[in-house]
Amino acid sequence: MIRCYYLAALLSLVLLAAPLYAGNERADESVVSQKVVSGSVAPDNPVLTSGDCSDYIDLSDQPLPISRWGNTSGATSDYGPYPSRPACWPGPFNQNAGAGPDVTFKWTVPIDSTYTISLLASAYDSGLEIYSFTCPIEPVYPADFICGNDDYDYMQSQLTLDLVQGQSLLIVVDGYGQSSGVFQLEIFYAPPEDSLFAPAVNYGAGSTPYSVFAADLDGDSAKDLAVANGDCDSVSILINNGNGTFQTPVNYGASDGPYSVFAIDLDRDEDNDLAIANWFSNDVSILKNNGDGIFQTAVNYPADSGAVSVFAADLDNDGNNDLAVANWGSDSVSILMNNGDATFQTVVNYAVESGAFSVFAADLDGDDYNDLAVANYWSLNVSILINYGNGTFQDAVNYGVGSGAGSVFAADLDGDDHNDLAVANEYPNNVSILRNNGDGTFQDSLNYGVGIHPWSVFAADLDDDDDNDLAVANNISHNVSILLNNGDGTFQAADNYWAGGYSSSVFAADLDNDGDNDLAVTNANSNDVSILINRTSETGIDNFNNSTMSYSISLSQNYPNPFNAQTTIQYSLPEQSNVTIDIFDLLGRKIETLAEGIKPAGNQQAIWDASGQASGIYFYRIKAEDKAETKKMVLLK
Repeated sequence: MIRCYYLAALLSLVLLAAPLYAGNERADESVVSQKVVSGSVAPDNPVLTSGDCSDYIDLSDQPLPISRWGNTSGATSDYGPYPSRPACWPGPFNQNAGAGPDVTFKWTVPIDSTYTISLLASAYDSGLEIYSFTCPIEPVYPADFICGNDDYDYMQSQLTLDLVQGQSLLIVVDGYGQSSGVFQLEIFYAPPEDSLFAPAVNYGAGSTPYSVFAADLDGDSAKDLAVANGDCDSVSILINNGNGTFQTPVNYGASDGPYSVFAIDLDRDEDNDLAIANWFSNDVSILKNNGDGIFQTAVNYPADSGAVSVFAADLDNDGNNDLAVANWGSDSVSILMNNGDATFQTVVNYAVESGAFSVFAADLDGDDYNDLAVANYWSLNVSILINYGNGTFQDAVNYGVGSGAGSVFAADLDGDDHNDLAVANEYPNNVSILRNNGDGTFQDSLNYGVGIHPWSVFAADLDDDDDNDLAVANNISHNVSILLNNGDGTFQAADNYWAGGYSSSVFAADLDNDGDNDLAVTNANSNDVSILINRTSETGIDNFNNSTMSYSISLSQNYPNPFNAQTTIQYSLPEQSNVTIDIFDLLGRKIETLAEGIKPAGNQQAIWDASGQASGIYFYRIKAEDKAETKKMVLLK
C-alpha cells in the first residue's frame, strides 16, 4: 500500500515539475512544422490576491490551442459557492463547489465553433466555471453563468461548448482550499464531425495505466487490449466485442510497478502471451495465454534496475521471440533469450546512455536481423545496438534527439524500405525523425511539434495512403497528436484529439474491424483507456475484416500455415484487375510488397519467401481495385 501512494505522489510531481522543465528548455529552432502554438507554455504562475475583474488575465490575443499555467495559492474566493447544481454542470456536483480561491481569465471567441476548455490541477475538487464577461461590472450567478464542471474524484475538469465569434468569456479556475497550487488551463477546438478520428470513448482500466497493447487475445480475430497498471501491480485485459467496444476489464497480477506490456506468442502455441516490464521489482512478468484470453499466473524473470519498457522479437534467429528490456535505473538494456516455451535464460545486459526508457527491435542495417533502438531520457539521445545475428550486440552508437526522450518507434517513414526512427521528446514538446541511411546509421533529426510533454509515439498508416503516419500521446495536454506523412518522411502539422487525464501511451490497430487503424490511449490519471475510432473508410491494415470484399473475389488461407521459410498465397479475381499484395508484421509495419500490377481474371498465386524474417505472426493483404481482404499467417522456424 505504501508503494501505491508513492506512485500517486510521483505522478503529481511530474505535473508540478513540468513547468520548471518547460521554462528552462531552449526554443528548438529545428522544429519545421508546429500547428500547436501555445499561448503560454512556459510557466508564469500568477499568484493573485483576488479573482475579481481587477486582475483577470486576458488570453484573447493568444492563438489556439492555448495552454496556460497558473497557481491558485493565495488567491481569494470571488465566485461561488453555488446554492444548487447549475443547469450546465455535467460532472459530479459538490455543494461547496465554487468556494475555493479563484484565478480568472478573459477570452474572446475567435470564430464560430465547438471548443473544449479543460483544467488540470494539482489538488482534487478544483473546478472550472464559465461566465459571460461583463467587467468592469462583475458577472453574477445565475444571470451571467454559462457552464461549469468539477470532476471531483480526479484533478481534471472539462467542458465542451458551442461558442460564437466575438463572445467574451470570463473563465474562472476555482481551487480547493487556500493552498491549491498549480493548474493548467487549456482551450482548443473540439474535433469537427469530419475529422479523421471520432471523439474518444473511455473504458476503465486499473489504477495508473501506463501502457497499452492491442492484439487478439481470445482467438476470435478481434483486437483486444492489454493494459499495464503501474499502481498497483496488475495488467487489465479488455476483450473486444468485435466492433471496437470493450467488455469490463479482468485484472491479472504482475510484479511490482508494471510499466510496459507486450503481447506476442512466446511459447509457440499460436496464441498471444504477455510480457510486462516492472519498474520497481526490476523484472519481467510472463503470463501465458490459455488460448481463450485467460492467462496463467505470472512467472517473473530478473532484468536490471528500473525495468520500464519491454519488446519481444526473435533476436538470435532461432524462431523464438526473445525479450529486450530498457532499464531506467541502470542505463542498460537487458536481453532474455527464450528457450522456446516461454521460459527464459539468464539476463545479459548491454550499456546504453543515461535514463534508458524505451526499446524497439527491428532490422536497422538491412541484414534481416533485429537490431535495437533505445531512447535515453536524460542523455538526449537514442542508442543503436547492431545485432551480430546471434542475439549478441555491438556497442551502442548514439544519435542526438531532444530532452526527455521517452519513446522510440522504428518504421519506414520515407518509403525507401529502411526502418527510420521516431522519438517522442518530453520537454521540447516534439517528435524527432531520424532517417536511416540504409546501413543502420542515421541522419540528423528533424523535429515536429506536438502536444505538451509527449510520452509515447506510434507509427502506422492512419489515412489510407500507404505511408506511415504518427500518433503521439501527450501527457500534460491529455491528448493525442496526429501527424500525417507527406509520403517522403516529412510530416504535416499536428492535429490534436482529447483523450483523458495524463495520456501516457498510444497504440494504433483496427479495433472495430472496418479496415482502418483506430487508436487506444492509456490515461494514467483518470485510470482509463480512450478509444478513438478512425472515420476513414479504409486505412492501414484490416487484419481480419473481410466484409469489404465482393463475394466474387476470394483470398485463400496460405499454405502451409504455420510455415517455415516459404508459403503460397492463392486468390481469385472475377475480372482483370489492378492488384497489390502486401505483407505486414504484428505492429502493422509493411514488410514487403509481394505482388503489384495488372493481373488476369481467374485463379492466381504468389509465393512469399520469409527466410529473412523472424518467427511470428504476419498478415497478408490483397487490394484489387477498391476492394481489400486480409488474413493472418504464422512463421515458425
